[in-house]
Amino acid sequence: MAPQLTRPFDSTGHPTPGGSGTSARRRATSLLLFTLIATMGIGQMTAGAQRAGTATPRDGREALQEAAHLVQQGRLEEADAQAQRALSSQDTRAAAHSVLGAIRFQQERLDESARLLEEAIRLDPRLIGAHLTLAEVRIAQGQIDAATALFRRTLELDPMNQAARFGLARAEAEKGNYRESLEIARPVADAFKLFPEGLFFLATVYLKTGDQKGATELVTLWNRSTDIPQPWSIRLAVVYAEEGVPKAAIDILEQARTVAPVSYDLLMILAGAYALNGEPTRALGAYDEALKLEPDALPALRQAAEIAEDQKALERSLSYWARLKKLQPGDAEVSVGFDRVSSKLKLLKER
Repeated sequence: MAPQLTRPFDSTGHPTPGGSGTSARRRATSLLLFTLIATMGIGQMTAGAQRAGTATPRDGREALQEAAHLVQQGRLEEADAQAQRALSSQDTRAAAHSVLGAIRFQQERLDESARLLEEAIRLDPRLIGAHLTLAEVRIAQGQIDAATALFRRTLELDPMNQAARFGLARAEAEKGNYRESLEIARPVADAFKLFPEGLFFLATVYLKTGDQKGATELVTLWNRSTDIPQPWSIRLAVVYAEEGVPKAAIDILEQARTVAPVSYDLLMILAGAYALNGEPTRALGAYDEALKLEPDALPALRQAAEIAEDQKALERSLSYWARLKKLQPGDAEVSVGFDRVSSKLKLLKER
């Protein structure tokens, strides 16, 4: 029997509602944002000031530095007030627009964020952070081609920029161009191992390009973290299981269940991974745990019934079929399954 891996996320790989949804995607992007803010011109002179040979006014620089710290703490209104102070100086105006654009992005005010970031780039075309954040805005708006162009422009300014390479590599992977994606990422691949979305990306492209060894080595890094949202671990486990490495999927999910309350989705994927790994007894145990959380879950009952039947645990299988028959009295397949196992059990008792 081929177990079904019920996906708790959509076709793009992002969690569906009930997992972590938009908030999970924002959390992932914010890992990049905090890095981007450091490149926006904070704490250094803008290109215009450097050309003029003048120092950036201390109060403007300090205001931007404080804004960056406040953004990292999630205190966006206070960060906004600090960044506004830097708008009045010609030397800090571009960076201030960039920081304000990042704040609007965090607030999900995408159109306003884009306008601010475009103005930052107009004022200083070499402001790398503004290019990167605007690319993330365009991704959020579904404008992938525009985002890709911004990432490429960033690499013209800084060929080893990690965020730009990640953005381009991610775009290629989403098109199914996994080898091209890996070549883009390779020069800075070690940096991708430092945050969950980067690890997820590397594991996916390694698996899709046949490098199971490289992908398996990432599992230890993933499991060292105790603050990865559970839906992310479920997503990653599905990739490993579907690409023929169910043992890695099991390791990820068993670790995930130790750091957060276990969910039905996790147990369903874990059960499927155990089945794929040739461990039907553990698969049935995981299905039973899932049914404790959702007693009327049809996929769990159906898959458990079939695995138990395959293992000749007929009474156990019949108990699942009986529950299915009660929940779906008119379902022909359920009736056939119930009758089949009943007949097998009857013949066994007559021997």
